Amino acid sequence: MGREGGHGDALELHPQELDRRHWSPGRLVRVSSRRGSVLLPVRPSDAVAPAQAFIAMHAPQVNRLTTPQRCPRSKQPELKHAAVRVEAADLPWQLEAAFSAPACAAG
Repeated sequence: MGREGGHGDALELHPQELDRRHWSPGRLVRVSSRRGSVLLPVRPSDAVAPAQAFIAMHAPQVNRLTTPQRCPRSKQPELKHAAVRVEAADLPWQLEAAFSAPACAAG
């Protein structure tokens, strides 16, 4: 099933999966395969079946989870699916950030 746009860099799980794990949207999770692991925020999605996970193929991190084989022309991963383990990323730190855009001078 192909999906494009609007997903950003996040792990999508069915809302029941978030409830089962007692996770809130935005919770940072570690997604690991036998090839590597990445940290991503979690997002609920009814488009994902329970017990499955989705990361957009355009997210740069997805390449760390899939096979290193690439299409020689497009450089896309050969396989766009992999078995993964998803667990809470209980890090010893937290970061809060704010941004304020400067006012533009009328000219």
